[in-house]
Order: sequence, then structure tokens, then C-alpha cells
Amino acid sequence: MFEFSRVNWDKSSRKTIETLIMTFESLIAVFLLGLFLGLLLYITSNSKVLLVEGFYTVVTAIVKYL
Repeated sequence: MFEFSRVNWDKSSRKTIETLIMTFESLIAVFLLGLFLGLLLYITSNSKVLLVEGFYTVVTAIVKYL
């Protein structure tokens, strides 16, 4: 049977804090990447330049399937 008296609570609490830090770091990274891609797509959505239209099409397709 599992015994709570054998748990190293100090190590467990440190690892919990490390996990929360990694979670928030990932959240911030994904938020910034999404914000960057969203602004980039918004800015390039009405462009008539062929290269920008191609870029917009490719990035839109990637974002749709992620």
C-alpha cells in the first residue's frame, strides 16, 4: 500500500513549481507566436503583391491545420 510518510514533500513541491513554471513559459511562447502570426496574416491579407499573396496562402494553410 502507498504510504504518505515516505513521500519527500520538499522535492515534490519543488518539482511542482518547476512544472508550473514550464507550463507558463510555454503559454507565453505560444501566445507570442500566435499574436505574431495573427498580425502577420492580418497585415498581408489585403496585399496585391504576388509574393505576399503566396506567403499569405501558405501561412493560412499551415495555421488552419495546426
